[in-house]
Amino acid sequence: MNSLLKSKLLSNLLASLSGKFGTMLIQLITTMVLSRFLAPSAFGIVAMCTIFLSISEMLIDSGMAGSIIYHKDVEKIELHTLFWTNILISVVIYVILYFTSGFIADFYDTPVLADIIKVIGLSSIIHSFCLIQSALLSKELKFKLQSKILVYAAIMASLGVVVLAVLDYGVWALVAQPILLKIFQVVFYYIFGGYTPRLSYSLKSLKRHWSFGSNLLGSSMLKLVYDNIYVQIIGKVVNINDAGYYSQAKRFNDIPTKLIAFPLERVIFPNLLQSSDIVAKMKKISKVFSFFIIPILFLAALVSKELIVILLGSKWLDSGWMLSFLFLGSIGASLEALNRNYIKASGKTNILLKFDVYKRILNFIILFIGIYWAMWGILVAFIVNGIIGWLINCYALSLSLDYNFKHQIKYVFEITILAIIPYFLVYFFLEITDFNAFLNIVVKSTAYMLSYIMLLILFKRKELVSYLEMIRNRNAR
Repeated sequence: MNSLLKSKLLSNLLASLSGKFGTMLIQLITTMVLSRFLAPSAFGIVAMCTIFLSISEMLIDSGMAGSIIYHKDVEKIELHTLFWTNILISVVIYVILYFTSGFIADFYDTPVLADIIKVIGLSSIIHSFCLIQSALLSKELKFKLQSKILVYAAIMASLGVVVLAVLDYGVWALVAQPILLKIFQVVFYYIFGGYTPRLSYSLKSLKRHWSFGSNLLGSSMLKLVYDNIYVQIIGKVVNINDAGYYSQAKRFNDIPTKLIAFPLERVIFPNLLQSSDIVAKMKKISKVFSFFIIPILFLAALVSKELIVILLGSKWLDSGWMLSFLFLGSIGASLEALNRNYIKASGKTNILLKFDVYKRILNFIILFIGIYWAMWGILVAFIVNGIIGWLINCYALSLSLDYNFKHQIKYVFEITILAIIPYFLVYFFLEITDFNAFLNIVVKSTAYMLSYIMLLILFKRKELVSYLEMIRNRNAR
């Protein structure tokens, strides 16, 4: 039975990852094409709208998707109730966005923002039409179908956006991207999703899901505002061009971090709810997660400048050093996201909200201190905040379940030491090399991985052999 559960979890992870990777690969190619047609300021302008769009979508969901996944028995009347609630909230939020768009544009001293917000805000209403279908597919562990829907929608939207860019629509090509993406997602969810809404409503059903979702909403909202506040501050305090460079760096940083976060939210959380021993499963997942993710992000930080030059061109070189900082900060942020899903699986979303309030207060204090040193200070604050966020979530998890705080941080600390030593060795000895960008990536990656493996052998770590045997045994079956 244990073997069957492991196989099922791995299969779900692979299905979820393939869909997310496919979607992000399509969006990456689209970004590379658009970067040839658009200036950094265009990306900066649209990036400043992201926080308003993201907050809108978060409020529309209100934690209800997580509640649908968490509760074992969900009746049709409950689904219909949540569907119409999502629609109603989306319309209200769009009206607020519409009438405040002028004030937002004045605040950033960017007049075109007013019209952009009015148009891009429509994607939030469209998004509300497929939230229930998406949650049901996650609840039923139909990750392969969900992945197909996301990939098909990304392909269609990207084709439309590239055509608009070629026809010289400028910043409006970027504005069209989320709108087209949501339209195609809704179409495919209704074709393949299996849920059709009906005109019925129950306040009792709404109350049941709100009790779970409200705490989750509060916690998610704090995280979302924090994640998106950086580009707002850069656009307001530094300049719009640096906001553009930062937004492009963040797009590339999102590739590994979202590939990590997506299966955590869509696969790990639902699978943990089906486990008889949640804590034991958490410990195994945490070890595998830390062993692979920490060195991968250190390696990504090493080759960030070369990646930017190859994929976007030398005019985007300023995004390279920013991307390096973002990859380093994402180590703590990814570990924080893992523990966040553990707390959700415990059902104690009140603890999650309580400690998220403490965490974000500290995060904002550190961020505003970092502003004094402009871009460098802001990005160092991102790294420090990732570490603090993870440590606070570790403590919150120790209160939610019988998962000792020291036990949580011990293994991560050991792997981080083994991963950071080759990072500094390669950085100081190979940063001065005068190879072309592609060769630099090959040399740095090879040197880093060999150094990391040698340290594992030197300190007699058995994880690598153990994981390789696990993969070989799976292939043998």
